Amino acid sequence: MATTRNLVKTYLDPAELARLDTLTGQLRLSRSELIRRLIVGTRLPNARDFAASEAILDLLRVNADQARTGQPVQARTR
Repeated sequence: MATTRNLVKTYLDPAELARLDTLTGQLRLSRSELIRRLIVGTRLPNARDFAASEAILDLLRVNADQARTGQPVQARTR
């Protein structure tokens, strides 16, 4: 099936490529997805959102580990 997407090639110097790779690492996007989002004006993810989601995933892992070992989960009350 034919696609209507077009391939775009560009040349970057080492500093520009390093900047692109830094951004893709921080935002956890591929190079092409980052460039596409910049071109169409889509909101880029915030690096703080990743930190928050990582913390939540860590808590879920701890909870699952406690459930597997049979340790009761302590609920906090205010």
